Amino acid sequence: MSFSIPRNEEEKMNSITTPALPNSSLPISKLEQALSPQYLTNSYKLYWFLGLLDIIKDFPDEKSLIIDFEDVISRMIASSWYTILEFKLNFGATDQLENCVRAVISNTSLNKNSTTAEIINTLSVIDNSDIKTRIWNLKKYVPYRFLTTFITGLTGIKDAEKNKLITENSRNNPDVPYLITDDEKLIIDTSWLEYFYINRVILEGWARMKLTAFLQNRNPNVPAIHLKLEVPVQRNLTSARNYWKSYLDANPESDIFTNQILKPDELSIDHFIPWSFVLHDRIWNLVPTTREINSSKNNRLPPWERFFPLFSDIQYRSYKWHTKHSSNKKVLEDYLLIVSEGIDKNIPAKSFRNILEECLQPAYRIASNQGFGLWEV
Repeated sequence: MSFSIPRNEEEKMNSITTPALPNSSLPISKLEQALSPQYLTNSYKLYWFLGLLDIIKDFPDEKSLIIDFEDVISRMIASSWYTILEFKLNFGATDQLENCVRAVISNTSLNKNSTTAEIINTLSVIDNSDIKTRIWNLKKYVPYRFLTTFITGLTGIKDAEKNKLITENSRNNPDVPYLITDDEKLIIDTSWLEYFYINRVILEGWARMKLTAFLQNRNPNVPAIHLKLEVPVQRNLTSARNYWKSYLDANPESDIFTNQILKPDELSIDHFIPWSFVLHDRIWNLVPTTREINSSKNNRLPPWERFFPLFSDIQYRSYKWHTKHSSNKKVLEDYLLIVSEGIDKNIPAKSFRNILEECLQPAYRIASNQGFGLWEV
């Protein structure tokens, strides 16, 4: 089962252009170029741009806006926080934003579920040398490199000289989105500020599609990348809980992880392959368990050889029972995604297990490679 974006779809995402204002003097094509794949070796420019838009949205009436580098860097860290720590997406071997996020969580009281406000507030008073060094490295490059497509004459210039040239050019070139000051601030003037503010919702969507394509390229076969760019909305497992409760009311079963008898009124629904990897609640990846076990397992992978056969067996029994006894056949619709022949109440157990294994084992392997740890039962 492949989760990668088809090549033609990825090309469509990368070819979407930015919106144009009546003010034709703004070089919008240069902004498109700044976030085009050939200029994106790392995630920085995308998160930097999103960070700028996040700040700009709170200043609707300004004629110009002065922003501290660190304010944008803090939003970059906060924006990528959940994507890195919960969804475990790979940003690439040379991307320092991921390392910065991991340094922050290792050296502060923050956790993977910390809010954007908590992260930004913590960073505003941070006094850890490792974190400060990593933030300094981002400040040293990102604000300047974002402007490179707006400036000519940088080819062949050593890195040590580029920042100076970019800074000087930003102050004398009306085309650049912002000018850079000597005290690590940027100033966005009227035309660009108006453009960013009026079009911010469209620009955010455009940048997020670029970010989706960027991360999909570095995480082939990982599902639902576009949904892993921020903290997800609250999930609802009511239908799954009803599915398993109706089955267990008529068919007492033991928990596959502990062998304890399951009580239908005290169920917890577990994702066999963690939800934070698959990002869906399909019945064929769910199993009833206890609250204690679900909490203990968290977003880790159960040992495959030990538990997949037990998982497949209870899946099969519940599937067979619902095909025969459920008056609402809609509860079985999830299986249509993996059983190409359609719902078959006479399917043999071995055939059912093979179908389930073909669907889940590749995802299990990829999740393991992404860093989802093994649950030590």
